[in-house]
Amino acid sequence: MDDYITKPVKIEKVRSVLEQHQRVASVETASVSEPSDAMTDDVLPPTTAPAFDANAMLERCFGNVDFANSLLDELESTGLQRVEEIRKPGLQNNAGEMANAAHALKGAAGILCAEALQSTAAKIEQAGRSSDMVNVASMLDELTEEMRRCLDCLPRLRQELESTKHGNK
Repeated sequence: MDDYITKPVKIEKVRSVLEQHQRVASVETASVSEPSDAMTDDVLPPTTAPAFDANAMLERCFGNVDFANSLLDELESTGLQRVEEIRKPGLQNNAGEMANAAHALKGAAGILCAEALQSTAAKIEQAGRSSDMVNVASMLDELTEEMRRCLDCLPRLRQELESTKHGNK
């Protein structure tokens, strides 16, 4: 097992992961000494992606802008509270409770197509599941920062969704 795919599983992601591993395998058999682009891409620093993938979120909501907005309303009203529900047990070295709270946020972020938020929550969940609390404080700070970035993006995202609803896009 060389990789994993987080929920919700999307066929495009499955294809991408399989193709990546196929490229790596063929490069490894062709030449062990020369690194390929497929191998070095994993080492490059990530670019700053938008907080939300609006198109993917709208697709996940079956094109229903009102439903998408209701999910955003939920994030807006509970987002910082959810972070605190992860932070508090994390700072108290309660790995299990921290992992459970991070798992819940990871799922919500996945539904909203907030990839960076989802990824950060996943790292915290994994740390809690493995009781590796060494870097938790910095991960919690990263989570707080990413949640704030998401919340700051909500007005623009809502405008984008509304313009899609009214066919102005």
